Amino acid sequence: MKEDTVNSEQVSTISRDVLREILRKGAQQMLAMAIESEVGQYIADHEDLRDGDDYRLLLASTCLDQCMLFKAIL
Repeated sequence: MKEDTVNSEQVSTISRDVLREILRKGAQQMLAMAIESEVGQYIADHEDLRDGDDYRLLLASTCLDQCMLFKAIL
């Protein structure tokens, strides 16, 4: 006869895996926010940097799938 109960070791392992995933996602979100803040501050601190044609040298990319700085050609 097949037993349908889950033993306490299995529950403990599942709980640890769920908790680990929650912590991992939280840490990733915190890191992303910190990096976004740092990049924003760096760009703000250097907004006066211009090339010979008076274009800004640093702008944040507006593409959601990219996180890069580039020379602006407005």
